[in-house]
Amino acid sequence: MKTADCICLMGVDGSGKTTLANACLDYLKTKNIKTTHIWSRYRNYLSKPFLRLMRLTGHNRKEIINGVKIGYHDFAGSALISYCFLLLQWIDQLIDITLRFRNPKNVIVSDRCIVDTLVDLCIDTGRDDFILGKYGKSLMSLMPTSTSYMIVFRDKEAVFTSRPDVMADQNYLRRIELYKMVARKFSLTTIDNNQLITESLNKIITEITKPV
Repeated sequence: MKTADCICLMGVDGSGKTTLANACLDYLKTKNIKTTHIWSRYRNYLSKPFLRLMRLTGHNRKEIINGVKIGYHDFAGSALISYCFLLLQWIDQLIDITLRFRNPKNVIVSDRCIVDTLVDLCIDTGRDDFILGKYGKSLMSLMPTSTSYMIVFRDKEAVFTSRPDVMADQNYLRRIELYKMVARKFSLTTIDNNQLITESLNKIITEITKPV
């Protein structure tokens, strides 16, 4: 069976990405397909010193709400800070994609990917049009040509019941809207994960076996 070289499952916390990624890995194993599992978020290489500096200026902070620690990058108020961070992040993502995603020997199943990073950057800087325009397209072009992107959605009420901790993130609802925007802008496949896991997995299988 021929599958995509890279399978990326994306979405907000609690949408079921990890469960589906594990199910996908198990399925591919039954087909004797060698896989590599990647978790991809917060790959800061050159950005680390910048983020430390921003902590000193108060632009990079953490809050603890109901015992849940949430980090915030408050860069939207400064164009200089925003674009410096975006430049460093572009280089960081180039490094990460080159090291972990390019020319895979096995089929990669990625729990989160560059698209999740784009959503995070929109939250951090508020530069949605720029990030989901040429900036985002340039980073996605670095990924393997045969990459299947799938955004996992689940009703927020169900998420809040199973993962009440996500309610501590004041940007959670904006993240949901950003993923919807990303799906439209980049014409990405969406997975309705309000159903049985077998149904969601079947849609993933159909998607990853399409000719690319």
